[in-house]
Amino acid sequence: MKRFFQLPWRTRQQIRSDVDDELAFHLDMRIDALVAAGTSREEARAQATREFGDIDDARRYIRAVDHDIEAARRRSDYMNDLRNDIAYAVRKLRGSPLFTLTAVLTLALGIGANTAIFSVVNGVLLKPLPFPQQDRLVRIQFRQKGHGDAGTPPDLADFRTRARTFEGFALHEGFTANLVREHAEPERVSGARVSANWFSLLRVRPVHGRFFAASEDSPSAPLVVVLSEPLWRRDFAADTTIVGKQIQINAQLVTVIGVAPDGQGYPMSAELWMPTRFTIADLSDATRGARWLGLLGRVKDGVQLETAFAEVDRIERQMEGLFPEQFRERRARGVQLQSAIVGDL
Repeated sequence: MKRFFQLPWRTRQQIRSDVDDELAFHLDMRIDALVAAGTSREEARAQATREFGDIDDARRYIRAVDHDIEAARRRSDYMNDLRNDIAYAVRKLRGSPLFTLTAVLTLALGIGANTAIFSVVNGVLLKPLPFPQQDRLVRIQFRQKGHGDAGTPPDLADFRTRARTFEGFALHEGFTANLVREHAEPERVSGARVSANWFSLLRVRPVHGRFFAASEDSPSAPLVVVLSEPLWRRDFAADTTIVGKQIQINAQLVTVIGVAPDGQGYPMSAELWMPTRFTIADLSDATRGARWLGLLGRVKDGVQLETAFAEVDRIERQMEGLFPEQFRERRARGVQLQSAIVGDL
């Protein structure tokens, strides 16, 4: 039965069939010629087979050649069709400039949006955070109307004193500043003020120099800064002698003490880090109502996360009993850092 539809190119099965038919045709033609010369058909078939040699080897060789020819024809047809399609599309688009502009802008927006979304999904949802034992990093979220999940300096002291299932806690807050350099316009950069143990809690090692010492978040300590590796490479040409030099941030001169590796700083958007300098007044109970800091903890090895989260709830209830006015309608909970970041997004 004749097929109603057939592909424009031969399939592997069709090539095998064509080669078999062609070899059989030539073999039969030789047999007929020998029979016509007076040879019996049996002797003619045997002689023709000897003359043809290894038919299986010839069959494999011819099939391979046919496959190569067919593949080359397909590529040629595809490129011709592509050229024709492009030429047709260009003619149509040139004839409708408004439609062309709309189509180009739509494609640009769609591609840009998809690229941005994939970057976020890949960086946050698919890839783990770039910190050793990142699953044990926990953000303490304080839920209270008007304050999001921010905490206070006394919260840091509370958890450091009362928690037994955590290795330690650290605070951070974001800020923006002007990076001032000679012979260049001031550059707006994103930064974070952090407690001195910030990078040790993340278990990150510097690319150059060191991170903050325990005394460098005191009000009387000299001003120091840690640069991110991208900022160091972009604005300071990856100068390996930058450690120990002073740079100007806003109106202050600060000393560079280290460089954090690319992608291993937190918050992820930070380009530089400076120590938070708490005064005695900042640590007093009077500041419990003003919430502006993020609190991060690391659960001890061998401790179940559920146990650590239960301890966060217990500490929150204890502080609520001591400071009922400041803790009214406030709830604290522990959330794995990656889950907290996904929730923010």
